Amino acid sequence: MLNDEELKFNQRIGKAIKTIRTTTPKEGKKYNYMTQTTLANLCDITFQQIQKYEKGSNSVSPYKLSLIANAFNVSVHFILRLAFGNALTFEDNRYVKTGKITLNENNEIIVSNNIGKTDENAEGNSTS
Repeated sequence: MLNDEELKFNQRIGKAIKTIRTTTPKEGKKYNYMTQTTLANLCDITFQQIQKYEKGSNSVSPYKLSLIANAFNVSVHFILRLAFGNALTFEDNRYVKTGKITLNENNEIIVSNNIGKTDENAEGNSTS
């Protein structure tokens, strides 16, 4: 059973998948959007699994997420950015940040990155 944070995380991924699916026209049709069955067939999984992903009751593996992204002709990064917004744009190659990532009651990501910084040699991997 998923804890609340895992469920909310999965729901955000699922909502992004559903949003893309319902705004992606089915090939050859102008207004008929991609069904769960069509997406499932393109990814070689069942439509029930797509339903579970979209509801957030099941986690999407990185491999399955890449299949879904390919079916939509988008990148995995695009799906994650849709799900989590600018939370994925932070990059700092100088430090390994230690912190906590949580979701608040509005399903927004909260990143506590001021817990501390550890340089890349902190675990005894000296470069002398």
